[in-house]
Amino acid sequence: RPREGPPRPPPPPPATPPFVELSAPAGTNVVAILDGRIVSAEWSELEGCSLKIQHDNDLTSIVRYAGKLSRNVGDAVKAGTTVAVVGQTSELSDGTIQFELRYRNQAVDPATYLPF
Repeated sequence: RPREGPPRPPPPPPATPPFVELSAPAGTNVVAILDGRIVSAEWSELEGCSLKIQHDNDLTSIVRYAGKLSRNVGDAVKAGTTVAVVGQTSELSDGTIQFELRYRNQAVDPATYLPF
């Protein structure tokens, strides 16, 4: 039996990507933006080296496509501490990393925390 009532509205368009892409020469240090603790540090074929840092106030920063990680899960880091190094991780990654920032697991504009 067909559904009664007006048709459902289409879903909203996808959100703007919740990250910024940053380019730098291979070997450039990637640093923590705030004090925190490494909660994830891994390598995958899809994202290269990636890590998550849990900061105070329910804020999490995420770095993807790094060439090398400099810290391990559980490490405490201070703002400005090197956590990864830029490098080529695949044919698609040419010294570009992705930086994402989340507040209570919702994407926020990372430009508000980066010194552009």
